[in-house]
Amino acid sequence: QVKQRPSGHPLIMHFADLEAMRPWVKAIPPLVEKLAQVCWPGPLSVLLWRSDLVTDAVTGASDKVCVRIPSHQTTRAIIRRLGHPIVAPSANMFGAVSPTSAAHVMQDLQGKIAAVVDGGECQVGLESTILDMTGSQPVLMRPGGYSLPELEALVYAWTFFETNIHSRSYSHIIRNIYGVP
Repeated sequence: QVKQRPSGHPLIMHFADLEAMRPWVKAIPPLVEKLAQVCWPGPLSVLLWRSDLVTDAVTGASDKVCVRIPSHQTTRAIIRRLGHPIVAPSANMFGAVSPTSAAHVMQDLQGKIAAVVDGGECQVGLESTILDMTGSQPVLMRPGGYSLPELEALVYAWTFFETNIHSRSYSHIIRNIYGVP
């Protein structure tokens, strides 16, 4: 109501960690597990197949759910304390530029909300990148905090290393450069 957001528009589920996410999705594909090691907590959201715990109100009646682990430790602490994910849109009017500070939120939503948790300026200043991970290949749904070249480099590096580098003596050096486990 406050955002004037269409009610059928899907929301993002925010989790404190990957283990807390597992019951809410049917499966976490191996590539998402790898992305989680590098990109979470952080500005990456992924679409996965939802479990029966997730309602149509969250997904806009889709069988997919958008999930992420936010980078801010206060947000994750609040989620842990609640004992369940936070389902929420960005804190701005629907269609407006996403805020990067509590002051921006209060300015945009002045008189419509009672309070804001002020954790300081956003480190990235962009929406989260959204990847659809429900098919055989990742699909970029929205650019954001992680660029397409950054994500492509990670996926390429993992694919290349897994198929071509295992027997080479310098693989540990290349893995460290790309942050590949």
